[in-house]
Amino acid sequence: MPDLNNNKPAVIVVCLLLLVASVVAIFCFNRPSGGPSKDANKPLEALGTVLAEETANIMGGRGNVLVLTVARGNVKPGTPPKQPDTAFEKEMKKRAGIVVTKEYLETMELPAEQLIKLISRRPNADAVVSFVGLPVFTESDISSVHEKPVKMISVSWVKNGLREALEGKLIHLAIVPHTATATAKKPVTTRDWFNQYFEIYTPDKAASLTE
Repeated sequence: MPDLNNNKPAVIVVCLLLLVASVVAIFCFNRPSGGPSKDANKPLEALGTVLAEETANIMGGRGNVLVLTVARGNVKPGTPPKQPDTAFEKEMKKRAGIVVTKEYLETMELPAEQLIKLISRRPNADAVVSFVGLPVFTESDISSVHEKPVKMISVSWVKNGLREALEGKLIHLAIVPHTATATAKKPVTTRDWFNQYFEIYTPDKAASLTE
């Protein structure tokens, strides 16, 4: 693990990027599916749908999912907001064997210590889906997470440190923005929309991830 104290300016920049990216992630999770312009919403709907499908596959179609996000507007942390189901939730509701629980955090920062604490407080959680960015992990953090039977899944809007987390099997699946130029052909299926804008990385594909 790199010594972050020797690279404080870079760390500050990365943290700021994570903060901005987390705002987008929260918007993606909390935004209802559908709307006046269906095409405008389709990339985000595809993200939620495919994320749910991949999460369900990793879990074998059964278990408890803990979703980490940040409360918006006047919603108090821990209080479920009154809003339509997201694409992620709609897809998950098709699977009777999976139960989704959301944890609303006070800020968009998620230190590794808080992440470990949240996981330890949810002994029945089989998977964690994080929409609030990635904390900086140490070797001891990785060891403690590995002692818990929890699959960690992340929507990551920046790639810094992601390959190490995947290689260390702290993150079991990560979705990142697609780096390739979008094709001129209009997507048709949900997977088409997803593949146009996002890509999936797992530990066995971590070596191909460039930061």
